[in-house]
Amino acid sequence: MTDGRVTMRTESVDLDRVAVEAVAAIRPRADEQGLSVVLDIVDVGRSRAVVGDAMRLGQVLDNLLTNAVKFSVRGGTIRVSLERERHTIVVRVSDTGVGVDPDEIPYLFERLFRARHAVERHVQGAGLGLPIAKAIVEAHHGSIEVHSEVGTGTTVTVRLPLPDQSAAGDGSPLAILGASSRS
Repeated sequence: MTDGRVTMRTESVDLDRVAVEAVAAIRPRADEQGLSVVLDIVDVGRSRAVVGDAMRLGQVLDNLLTNAVKFSVRGGTIRVSLERERHTIVVRVSDTGVGVDPDEIPYLFERLFRARHAVERHVQGAGLGLPIAKAIVEAHHGSIEVHSEVGTGTTVTVRLPLPDQSAAGDGSPLAILGASSRS
């Protein structure tokens, strides 16, 4: 790491595998809190490979799933879905948690911002997970957005471009400004 940049080696990344591993990793914590975690892969067998860094994309899912567990109430459901839409892979992490006030949504990707519910409920965190996730997604030429309703839950949608066949696994580096190691 130099000057706040983390370089990543690119390769063909099977997002189905990354999602299965992320869900398996969060499941024990979700079980402890009485939450169910559902993985919904649309069109099983259809490739959802992107060019990127598998560890960093796993970090994005880990951050999103950790937030979903933190802000869901016992008996709730967390759903991870993957599907292809035209020239993108769409990954959604939805929860039936406390939700986020609409006035706070524009600030969720700012470093150190903590939503009112996080502060009031004394939820651990530093306000870095979503900014790091955004930096990683954007380094992969993708986008990330949040839709939420207080008392109903939150959905975070990540869109990643399908690879140009000539670029798949070319080993070229990606750079993420200010991203830290996997949390």
